[in-house]
Formats: sequence, C-alpha cells, structure tokens
Amino acid sequence: MKVKRPTKASKKKTAKKPAKKKRAPMEKTGIRIYKTYTRTGDDGTTGIIGGVRVKKDSLRIESYGTTDELQAHLGAIWVSLKAAKKNKKESTKLAKMMKIILNDMFDLGSMLATPFDRPELMRNPITPDRIKYLEDRMDEWTPQLKPLPSFTLSGGGEFSVKCHIARTVCRRAERVIFKFARKEDVPEEVLHYINRLSDFLFVLGRYLATLFKEEEALWDTPLKKPLGSKNTKPKSKTKKPKKTKSR
Repeated sequence: MKVKRPTKASKKKTAKKPAKKKRAPMEKTGIRIYKTYTRTGDDGTTGIIGGVRVKKDSLRIESYGTTDELQAHLGAIWVSLKAAKKNKKESTKLAKMMKIILNDMFDLGSMLATPFDRPELMRNPITPDRIKYLEDRMDEWTPQLKPLPSFTLSGGGEFSVKCHIARTVCRRAERVIFKFARKEDVPEEVLHYINRLSDFLFVLGRYLATLFKEEEALWDTPLKKPLGSKNTKPKSKTKKPKKTKSR
C-alpha cells in the first residue's frame, strides 16, 4: 500500500502561521502615537482636537499646557506614595487615588483642547461626581487634622512640600483657565474641578504631613502679639530708686 506524501501545496495549507499580536483599534484606545516629531509645529501653531490649528501662545494652549505641568507635579506625589515604606496600606490607597486624579487631569486637558462648539468630540468629560470625589476626600480628612493657628509655609517634609508646589501650579492653571473663560464658553465643570483641586491639594498636604509625622511649618508673624496689644514692652528687671521728699 502506497502512502501519500504531503505535497508542497498541502504543507502550505497545513502549516500554522505565528499568531499576530492584535492591536487595539483607535476607537477603543482614543489615540495612537506613531511618531514623536512631525515638524508641523515649526511655524508656531499646533493642532487641537477636531483638526483645527491654533497659535501656541493662545490662551487655549496656555490653559491645557499649564494643566499638563500640574499633572507632572501630581505624578511626583503619586510616585512618592507608591515608594513609601511607612503606612503601606494607606499609602497604597492614596496612590490609587492619585492615579484617578491624574486621569482626571488628562480628561480636563482634553476638554480644553476641544472646540467647545463640538462637545461630541469630548470623549470623557469631567462630571459633577468627579468634583464631589475631591470634596468627599477633604471631608474625610479634615476632622483628623489639628486647627491651624497660622498659614502654612511650603516646607516641613517631602510630601508637604510636593503638595504645596502642586497647589500653587494648580492656582496658576485656574487663573489662566478663568482668563480663557472670559473669551470662550469653557464648561463650568472644568472651572469647578480646577478650583476644588487646589483646595484638595492643601488638605492632602496637611493629611500626609500628619500621616507621615512631618513637621508643619507655620508663618511666624501671626503667632506674635500684634502691635498695640498690652504687655508688648518687656518689663525692666532693675528697680528704679524711690524719690525722697526734700526737707
């Protein structure tokens, strides 16, 4: 009995091809970066969502550019929390929270980079429940903090100072966005979120200082007695000689 040998054609049919890695379609990922430089911005313009090109020094670009700067500082807090060796359980919980906020910042920047008359292009806009998330965290931490007798200085410890840096950048972002809002119809959720975030970072800095037993540096001046108050002059230790009546 003759055994049929597989021909070249049958080998091609039966041979298994290596499985190709499936790429996620663009509609699922939202973005795909093929090349870092494009040279299209050499003329001082940049493209925003929807294909429109605007000047790089416009208020729109300044707005989401400053939020991008802010999220970089938030990333530094996130990394420090992930690397923290003390209070590991709470640090891990807070690190997850920071990642949520970092994603919020990219969504907020995406909203600012989208023409406001094209809301259908905003993929994941900021919603009131995300603002409430910040408020709930502040309401949770504030009762655990000691009352402040003065304003805090930007120092005291690693976590405290990083939160203060992020807070001041957040305030700058807020000023730029509100200036932009006088010319364009910026969604109110953007304005509310960026305002609440700066308050959140102040409370977070205090909470982390308490959690990691960092010193809270205070502004000295309000702790001193105000001018014109009683007993401001030091009492003299030397007794004045009593006056005697002349005879």
